[in-house]
Amino acid sequence: MAGMPKISLKYNDKVIKEIVLTDAVVNIGRKADNDLVIDNLAVSSHHARIARVDGAFVIQDTGSTNGIFLNGEKISQHALAYGDQIMIGKHVVVFEDDVAAAPPPPAAEGRGTVRFGRYEVVKEIGHGAMGTVYLAKDTVGRRNVAVKTLKPSGVDAQELEDMKARFFREAESAKQLAHPAIVRVYDAGEEQGTAYFAMELLDGATLKDFCAKRGLLTVKRAVEITAFVADALAYAHAKTVVHRDVKPENIMILSNGDVKITDLGVAKLMDATQTQSGVVLGTPNYMSPEQLIGQKVDGRSDLFSLGVVFYELLTGVRPFQANNISEMLRLHDAHTPPAPSTIRAEVPPSVDAITLRALQRDLAERYQNGEQMAKDLRAVMHGL
Repeated sequence: MAGMPKISLKYNDKVIKEIVLTDAVVNIGRKADNDLVIDNLAVSSHHARIARVDGAFVIQDTGSTNGIFLNGEKISQHALAYGDQIMIGKHVVVFEDDVAAAPPPPAAEGRGTVRFGRYEVVKEIGHGAMGTVYLAKDTVGRRNVAVKTLKPSGVDAQELEDMKARFFREAESAKQLAHPAIVRVYDAGEEQGTAYFAMELLDGATLKDFCAKRGLLTVKRAVEITAFVADALAYAHAKTVVHRDVKPENIMILSNGDVKITDLGVAKLMDATQTQSGVVLGTPNYMSPEQLIGQKVDGRSDLFSLGVVFYELLTGVRPFQANNISEMLRLHDAHTPPAPSTIRAEVPPSVDAITLRALQRDLAERYQNGEQMAKDLRAVMHGL
C-alpha cells in the first residue's frame, strides 16, 4: 500500500509489529480486543487510539493509567507527524511513512515547480550565507515543512563535496533526536547538486527577534528559557550530538511560548567545515575558548555558549564582545565578565553564580552537563 502511513511497534529497537493506517481507528492496549496489543503490565487495557481527524492522524489517550509520551512529552491528544515516537510503557510506537525510500513524484511539466525530493517549494522564507530556507509541502506526508539547503558561497568543488558528506552524516544524527525542545529533522537528500534537509515548520520567532521586539525579559523568564535549552542540550549530548552554534538566532520562541533549538547537528557540520578554511560561521561572540582555537569540543562548549546567551538575556549585553577571533581570544584571557547583578540589580546572587559558572574558561570549573545546569536553574526559579 504505497503512500500510506504506518505505525511500527518496537521494543529494544526491534520491530515487533507494523500496521498500515487507513481511515479506520487503531486501538492500542493490553487486552486482546485491541488492534495493536502490547502485553505489558505498564500498559492499560485500553491505552490509546489513533484515528484520522480532518486529514491528519491523531493519537488520543483513552484513559490510560500511566499516560502516553510523544517525543518525550506527556500528552493527552496530539496530531502526528512522520518520525514521531510514542512511548507506551516500555515500548515505542513510531509513526512513519512506508514509502520513505520511494522516488519523489516528478514536477508538473511547464509549471516551473521547484522540488527538493518529495518536497514542493511554496515560497522562500529565509536566506543566509550557507543557503536558503523554504516553506515547502511534503507531497507524501501531506504537511508543510521547512526545507534548508546547503549552498555556501566561497568554497571550492572539493570542499563542497566534503561538506555535503558531513552534512548528510550530521543530518542523519539529527533525525534520531526526539525531544520537545529540539526541532525535528525529518529527511535529507540532494537535488540537482544542492543538499537539503526537511525539518519541522515552526510558528514563532528567533530568540534574537523575540527580545528585540519585547525588550529585556524578566529574570524568571530568562531562567526558564535557559533551563529548557539546557535540558535539550543534555539530551542531545547524551546522543553524542554537539551543537557548536548555540546563539539567540538558533533558539526559537513559539507562538504558544514553547522553546525550540534549531540546527542541532547540522550546525556542527557547518561550523567544523568553515573553521577548517579559516572562516568563522556567524559570530565568535558566543563561542567557547576551546572552540575558538580549533580544539575538539564536547557538550561543555555548548554550555559555555548557553551561558553567553543567558548573560545577554539577563543584562541586554554580551559578556564578551569582539570583532574577530584574535580579539576574542585576548578578551577570554584577560577579561572576567562582571556578575549580571552589577548591570541589573534585580538579578539574585544564585543566578549570578549559575551564569558565571557556565562561563568558566577552565573546563573543569564549568558545568559538566546540561542536566546539572537545568537543575540549578529550576531550583532558583522558586525564589523568583
